[in-house]
Amino acid sequence: MSLTPRQLDLFTSPLIEIYNAMESELLQNIASKLQTDEEETSETILSWQFQKLNQLQALTKENIEVLSERTGIAEETIYSILENAGFTGIAEQESFLQRVAKGGNLKQAPPVKEDPTIIDTLNTYYQQAKTKLNLTNSTILIQFQQVYRDIVNKTTAEVLSGLKTHQEALRSACIEYSKQGIPAFISRTGRKWSTEAHVGTVIRTVSNNVTNQMQEDRCASYGIDLVEISSHSGARPKCARYQGKVFSLSGNHPRYPPLSSTSYGEPDGLFGINCGHQKYAYIEGVSIRRNKPYNQRENAKAYEQSQKQRYIERQIRKAKNEANMLRAIGDEEGAAKAELKIRKRQAAMRAFIEETGRERRRYREQVY
Repeated sequence: MSLTPRQLDLFTSPLIEIYNAMESELLQNIASKLQTDEEETSETILSWQFQKLNQLQALTKENIEVLSERTGIAEETIYSILENAGFTGIAEQESFLQRVAKGGNLKQAPPVKEDPTIIDTLNTYYQQAKTKLNLTNSTILIQFQQVYRDIVNKTTAEVLSGLKTHQEALRSACIEYSKQGIPAFISRTGRKWSTEAHVGTVIRTVSNNVTNQMQEDRCASYGIDLVEISSHSGARPKCARYQGKVFSLSGNHPRYPPLSSTSYGEPDGLFGINCGHQKYAYIEGVSIRRNKPYNQRENAKAYEQSQKQRYIERQIRKAKNEANMLRAIGDEEGAAKAELKIRKRQAAMRAFIEETGRERRRYREQVY
């Protein structure tokens, strides 16, 4: 049985939880600094704005400590995630490959944890993940400051214009930014990626890459050229047609097509960003093909359901961040309304799970 997307989710969820908790703490710290005992008016709001903007330096120092503490834990977690994912993927076939090698049908390979290629691959991807997340941390630090300024300036503008009272304006701004979160990555086109989306994409992609590369390294150690692609329900369109099929790594096999003829190498293709597919050693005349292609219609339906579930999970987390921020600014009325949103969205999730029979993954609904 291949390393499933569910297993990959379980391996990577601790890091995503660390970053979800960090974002939630940063948002609450922002809200705590904005809390005020008096209702500001158009006559006093500029003084409030000046005071709050002057507090940004102290808030930044506070949040650097949060980032430092969380990212220290994150680095240890990254290595553990990659090690678990990579060696779990290899372990599934290792005893079988050892038996075949003893029979003289494959080259003898060194023990897995002594294979220098495997260790090099693990360390290379660990450094890659660390580098990407260090850049992410720098972006979060810059963007949280922008979120704070935006809330202060937007609140000030709305009070000055007479559109809203101070409490209404502050509540509105906190709701808006609890939905948006703190961007962790900004693309060249200006698209802002949320912390959860970006960190999840990075660690899932690197975990899957290290697993696939370690399996490919192991194939090379045994002298194996053919690999079978894993199958799972809900595969992406550019991956679905290759499920359960056998390909040649070298591209020189007379019967099987080269792996390079697939969508391999495309961002949304096989083994691309957020892909959950694995490749497994296949030995002609010995291996039994285990990964059967899924019905295309059923696969498309499962994929659509997975996307809807992720959407509801995000909505629940956003409502929880909203409640936490409003409570931090002392707006109990607003927090109570946010709690109602949480209950409604959790009810929507229960109905969706009952209708589809999918597994509810509560850890994806948490902000910690």
